[in-house]
Amino acid sequence: MRKIGLMGGTFNPIHNAHLQLAKTAMEEYGLKEILFMTSGNPPHKREAVVLDKTIRHRMVQLAVAPYSRFVPCDDEVRREAYSYTADTLQRLQKARPDASIYFIIGADSLHQFKDWYMPDKIAKLCTLLVFPRTGYSLQRDMEAARVQFGAAVQELHAAQMDVSSTMLRDWIAEGRNISAYVPEVVYAFIKNYKLYQRREGTMEEQLAGMLSPKRFRHSLGVRDTAVELARRFGADEERAEIAGLLHDCAKNLPVEEQLAMCRDLGVELDRWELENPGALAHAKLGAELVKCLFDVSDEAVSSAIRWHTLGRAGMSDLEKIIFAADMVEPNRKYPEAEELRKAVYADLDRGVLACVDATIVWNEQKGAAVHPNAYALRDWLKNKI
Repeated sequence: MRKIGLMGGTFNPIHNAHLQLAKTAMEEYGLKEILFMTSGNPPHKREAVVLDKTIRHRMVQLAVAPYSRFVPCDDEVRREAYSYTADTLQRLQKARPDASIYFIIGADSLHQFKDWYMPDKIAKLCTLLVFPRTGYSLQRDMEAARVQFGAAVQELHAAQMDVSSTMLRDWIAEGRNISAYVPEVVYAFIKNYKLYQRREGTMEEQLAGMLSPKRFRHSLGVRDTAVELARRFGADEERAEIAGLLHDCAKNLPVEEQLAMCRDLGVELDRWELENPGALAHAKLGAELVKCLFDVSDEAVSSAIRWHTLGRAGMSDLEKIIFAADMVEPNRKYPEAEELRKAVYADLDRGVLACVDATIVWNEQKGAAVHPNAYALRDWLKNKI
């Protein structure tokens, strides 16, 4: 059978020791490839503040790109539920029935193995490759796993490495240079997007430094309107406040910089967005930037930011609220604004429908292309109402 390695982790951030462990495992056990599985919603870190999963996975993609047999895997990133190793291994075995899986873990993890979710199931699905950690009796814990769970356990003869993601995050917050501990491309990414840095000032103060005065006033208007609408229609007011405030955080960036950031962050723009990036790219980019610059890891918030310009069929109430608030906040003075404002406050679905109808008419009258999302949103709302 084809022998593949699995290295799972929060990767918050990924560092050189992770890569070196993978190289050692590949050489010592003849592995054909190694999957780097970024944990999406790790159950053992429920109380911890963890950088958004898509940003962590983006760093993994950057780190492993130079290695043809290292493969970034987003199986857990794409899932909203807690990520359990037993379930991940079962899905992997089903997808790769021809593979023999070698799961790479540390002696600290093996020591706690009996407390994992379904350790007996894990033991049946893979061979455990365990690297030493200071303070743990590796041989004793390997034997315990064999006896208690029938696990196939092998030692990974890797050098002790005095580095951890926690240490690196602390160093970054202190302003220390970590370039010797992470791949160059990951270091540049962390610096460019200000990851793990101590934030100075409130979210509002930080945003003010990114936007023009006019755009900032608009953002405050959208925030206040979104909170009012959330209160009126029973949506989450805190989420509405954050999404409303930050929805245009990328708007004042030069277009070329927006496009470069989209490439950096793995943001995919469609044909219409690429043809008119000045008006459209900021929404999807902003949804990712808030994860980096404002430590927002709430997918409901980032999704509301992502769709505040184009909308989409099947929008959540929060998404509809930010979409509508962007069009009817008090600083909007176009002729139809007051009529749309009344419609939105009277009925959310009918108000959003009025907003998207107006958008379609404006674009059609000036001969501009209308994004398919607008038509899809209009049809969905009409059927819903």
